[in-house]
Amino acid sequence: MNELNLFSLHGKYFEDDENRFTANALFMLSEFRSSFLPAFLERCGATLPASSCARVRIRFQVPHRSASGDIRIPDGEIRLDDDLHLLIEAKVGSNPLTVDQITDYATHLATSPAMNMKLVCITQMDCFCIGNRNVSFDELKAQVEPAIVPAGTCVWLRWFEVLDMLKRSLLLTPDQIKKDRRRVVNGKDVEYGRRIGALFLEEVETTMYDKKEIDLLPHGEIEDVVLAVQNGWFMDVALRHRVWFPNNLGGRAARYVAHYETADRVNQNPSQIAYIARNRTMWNRITIQEARTVPELQHVFADPRVIEEVATWPPEGKHCIVLTDEPIRLREPLQLGDKRFLARIMPGRFVSLPLLYNAHTIDDLY
Repeated sequence: MNELNLFSLHGKYFEDDENRFTANALFMLSEFRSSFLPAFLERCGATLPASSCARVRIRFQVPHRSASGDIRIPDGEIRLDDDLHLLIEAKVGSNPLTVDQITDYATHLATSPAMNMKLVCITQMDCFCIGNRNVSFDELKAQVEPAIVPAGTCVWLRWFEVLDMLKRSLLLTPDQIKKDRRRVVNGKDVEYGRRIGALFLEEVETTMYDKKEIDLLPHGEIEDVVLAVQNGWFMDVALRHRVWFPNNLGGRAARYVAHYETADRVNQNPSQIAYIARNRTMWNRITIQEARTVPELQHVFADPRVIEEVATWPPEGKHCIVLTDEPIRLREPLQLGDKRFLARIMPGRFVSLPLLYNAHTIDDLY
């Protein structure tokens, strides 16, 4: 299992997602030595000449004996003679990186003859521990730098950064992925790097966040329009930041959202549907801590009002978050009709786009 190839990536070889994702990431680094690998090394502060990348040895779970005599197995190793030695430890979910792990790996690196040494820690969330105490990465690395390894040896990456590097290296945009998928369906050739990169991204993002690019979903897996009920705070976020929070965790996706504004005095259009928006990306079962690391959502969590509100939410709570296009105001907003009780049963209801456009009141949607 130390030397990776395409056929070693099947899930049956791995005990958990953490090992599978790491092995896949190492395989991608090995496959794309002229694009992804140089970008990754540069981010880690371990730049190599392009000609040297072809000679780098990339291995998965190479065991070594720690100073205490125990066998330790870092998730990955990237090595080039006496020029470069990287150890990689990756975590998925809330699985923490501990001081014992980082100390053992730093001690092992300290014996390496390589001129450039890096201990690369890749995590999904900010989970670092000294004993039973949660700490920052800076506090964790201070346990080994400079006492065991030189300052700057330890590098922290989040998984989204690694995935973003891969996207940029292989020019993987949502539009390109969609075009390639259509070509595959039609039996046409697709450039190898883009195709295998897209499959890797789909596997990781789907498993970590149940992420869905709305435009890439097959017709049978998506609805036309979903109705959402928004109080003042949520409506403000939907309008200013193009983000809304469905309450149907694990539910089906829709191409559009129609925002019904409650009678909250802050809402500008109480008891009406005045805005619709096209949904673009959906993250399901994602924590706020994870969402704050997603590049597409950075603008939302740069807003002090959003930060203040979400700080009151349970830190480990799972959410559904949808990014939309700019909401569009209806020329004639839909008012509640005679059936006032419909507002209570509206959240998550799916309707067709023609039905929405031809409706005179909200009653017509039922």
